[in-house]
Amino acid sequence: MFALVTGTDSPEKVREALAAGQQATIVGKTADVRDFAGKIETAQEQQARFKAEREAAAARRAEEAGKAAAAKIVADRDEVRERQAEAQHAKAPTKERGAIDL
Repeated sequence: MFALVTGTDSPEKVREALAAGQQATIVGKTADVRDFAGKIETAQEQQARFKAEREAAAARRAEEAGKAAAAKIVADRDEVRERQAEAQHAKAPTKERGAIDL
């Protein structure tokens, strides 16, 4: 699919055409074409910047999720240990239950 754009089109229109996977057909004078090429470069740089920002944000979210998961694992492990200690304590004979002091 082709997009017909001119040198006077906005960088947004160029970016949208490129993002849609369209091949751009340049129409206009040589000066317009040079300006258009600059707009394409600007749009591509902006797309690369946005992609890098999205990837960095995704990496931060993944790191935060990993830290939260690790904290939950530690908390769960501590809770299991506490329950095991309580169960062990409940099984141990006490003086109230008639344990014998030697």
